[in-house]
Amino acid sequence: MTQAKILVVDDVLANRDLLRYLLVDDFEVECVDSGQACIDTMAAFEPKVVLMDVKMPEMNGYVTCEKIKAERPELSVIFVSAYTTLEDRISGYEAGGDDYLGKPFDEQELRFKIDLALNNQEARRVLSDQLASVTSLAHSVMTNTSELGVVMRFMEASAHCKTLAALATCLFEATDTLGLSAVIRTQSEHGTTHHISEGVVTPLLEELFERAQKQSRIFSFEAKTFYTYPNLILLIKNMPVADEDKYGRYKDHLALLASGGSAAAKAIAISEALQAQDGVKAVIAETCEAINRVASIIRKQSTQTSVITETLGQDIEATLLVLGLEEDQELRLITMIDDATTSLLKNLDSSQAITQAFSDILCSLEKLSH
Repeated sequence: MTQAKILVVDDVLANRDLLRYLLVDDFEVECVDSGQACIDTMAAFEPKVVLMDVKMPEMNGYVTCEKIKAERPELSVIFVSAYTTLEDRISGYEAGGDDYLGKPFDEQELRFKIDLALNNQEARRVLSDQLASVTSLAHSVMTNTSELGVVMRFMEASAHCKTLAALATCLFEATDTLGLSAVIRTQSEHGTTHHISEGVVTPLLEELFERAQKQSRIFSFEAKTFYTYPNLILLIKNMPVADEDKYGRYKDHLALLASGGSAAAKAIAISEALQAQDGVKAVIAETCEAINRVASIIRKQSTQTSVITETLGQDIEATLLVLGLEEDQELRLITMIDDATTSLLKNLDSSQAITQAFSDILCSLEKLSH
């Protein structure tokens, strides 16, 4: 086990030798005779505890303590001095000292204070590590919350998109906020469309999209990641692969973005289909109205023709009585009229068939509209 390093600072050789003798079996001990020597030794020796005399020529222990604490605040300084008044102890505290031991001292008390200083250092180190861990966790939570906010804002905005182009714009806003470069491919009954925030879609990029469709839902290589859905493919070209934690978070966030984008694209397709269906219904309604008008005209004409034919027959019979025609002439004329009437009645039957056909068409169109 590595021994803790103790630096003894005292201008009296006997004091230095005594402290070395008492501590050398359990600690790595270095001794210096002045405040300046203490400062000069700090970098090379790197002690855990400094046993500091107070009254020394040129630079006293208080000043020396202030200087070394300015560079090494985690260092423990124990003043070891014959000056033990309350004022002396307060001066030591104000200089940054951790403890105060009066001379002459008891060896057990000396060891107790050194052990206490070392334990306090370890406790502070553990606390500092825990604080750093908590701070890092808090930062991670805040960062993750902020990134999830981007996802939630996209979900809300995508619900109001009426076209795939508007949806792509919303998705670009989200990826831009995350500092990512994206390309989006949408698929609908109108065909395939590539959306890109900057640059152009090259044949090679199109080929990559085709290959991505044959891979798993999330497919990555180098800094590129594809999120593939039947109606939408999201390509991120600059995933933060160098930052493992950020890469993991982004991979999850982007999966949510792509899934939400696919759902929004499906909703847009359904909306367009319903709008198209409404258009078909309008055309069917106009067609039905036109057919009804034509059928009505045909029925009216058929009725008028039937009335005219009947009236004409009656008029001809009355006229034949006063014409004084020979019997064979009258018979020939009646035959001609009967043939013409028969032909006209056949045409009326055709008109009725046309009217019935129109009626059948109307029934079919009404079923289609529902």
